[in-house]
Amino acid sequence: MKQIKFILCALCALMLVACNNTKPSGTVEKFLKNIQKEKYTEAAKLIYVEDSADAEEIVALCEKFGSCTKEKGGIKSYEIVSEEIAENGETATVKVQITYNDMPENSELDVQPDIDTYRLRRIDKQWKIDVSLK
Repeated sequence: MKQIKFILCALCALMLVACNNTKPSGTVEKFLKNIQKEKYTEAAKLIYVEDSADAEEIVALCEKFGSCTKEKGGIKSYEIVSEEIAENGETATVKVQITYNDMPENSELDVQPDIDTYRLRRIDKQWKIDVSLK
């Protein structure tokens, strides 16, 4: 009986993880979590590249993004502001509000968190961040 419960719990957990990547916002969240954890190679796997020779450049791009977030004290939190999937279902736009640790709270400067826009493309039934889309 314990084995059946364990298997059912494992299947439920697997389904939750798998479902998170079926939405464009799930890919963006996974990308940001990897950047937070300094897992740049894993973050790079979520970016679409046409030419596999560009893969090393994508890892370097993720490292640069990671160093920029470190300069701001790291990502404190993020929130998906919007997710728009094109009518053809092949591209999407996700806007994310990012709050960094070094942002002053309740300051007179009224500093607003950044809102970043991510463009995604559906490749082999998975959403990938497409840095070539504008």
